[in-house]
Amino acid sequence: MKIERKHIFPLLWFCLILYASLTPAKNIPKLNIFEHFDKFVHFSIYLGLCFLLIPAILKKGNYQRAYWFAFVTSFCVGIGFELAQMFLTQSRSASIYDAVFNLLGAFVGIIAYHVLIRNRKLEQSIFKIE
Repeated sequence: MKIERKHIFPLLWFCLILYASLTPAKNIPKLNIFEHFDKFVHFSIYLGLCFLLIPAILKKGNYQRAYWFAFVTSFCVGIGFELAQMFLTQSRSASIYDAVFNLLGAFVGIIAYHVLIRNRKLEQSIFKIE
């Protein structure tokens, strides 16, 4: 399989999530811009992951398959990192609320892609989808 630009974006985003999820808590800046800001961060990160996975997965214009696979992948990554925080780190913990916001972000990522990108010139120019 040839690695294309559309594959690089979600891979880099995944690496960002990996770093942010498993870095010790003391090394993560505490941003409390508003109450529950961390939930907004979870939502945004998984919105981005799902949004970037769709064009990487898309084959032969089968958007429904790409949406479903991107959503399930984002959900599994989110749950996986919550569990990794619980079992592999000493300063981080898992949260059902974080997992819910991961899930919501992935869902909104599909909607955002469908409304903003699908079958538009932007899709072809950024992700090289024809």
